[in-house]
Amino acid sequence: ANVHPEILCSTSHNGNVWCASREENYELLGDVLTELAALFPSKYFHLGGDEVNMSQWMACPECRELMRKEGLKSGHELEGYFLSRLVKVLEGLGKTAVVWNEAINGDNLTKDVLVSGWEDVDACLDATAKGYKTIVMPAYYFYFDMKQSAAEPGFTWANTFDVKTTYSFEFDKLGFTPEQMKNVV
Repeated sequence: ANVHPEILCSTSHNGNVWCASREENYELLGDVLTELAALFPSKYFHLGGDEVNMSQWMACPECRELMRKEGLKSGHELEGYFLSRLVKVLEGLGKTAVVWNEAINGDNLTKDVLVSGWEDVDACLDATAKGYKTIVMPAYYFYFDMKQSAAEPGFTWANTFDVKTTYSFEFDKLGFTPEQMKNVV
């Protein structure tokens, strides 16, 4: 945003979210994705899509007009619109887009994306039930950068746990159906 302040919404002063209404943003992002895709041979390309401050879009008259024109009813649907445009670029480059589980909240991303289910078990259950291929990795069980005891330094926002917590993860006991298991990656 400091290098290209024009990527932000017109009403954003301290913002950090790309304006979804600016066609030039999609052109710039397409160029960036094309260059990055050429550098990395992996089939997968992680776009993100978590922790988006949608209030910046809701305050932007141009984004609200885009939402009206496209029939989008929420910030989540606008995020889906924004990401779906990037997904198409990646598909054209032979890549599979990967997104954080929040990115599917608007229910308008293609089922060809791969979801990183990090928030919690419910987010993973939701993604797999909706038919998304999902990397099941809820932070409570799998974020090893968390403290493993109260006495050590580190993060606690997901959980304070030891490896027993990870080993206690069992799909069937947490409610994953056989149908949902077909979507677990």
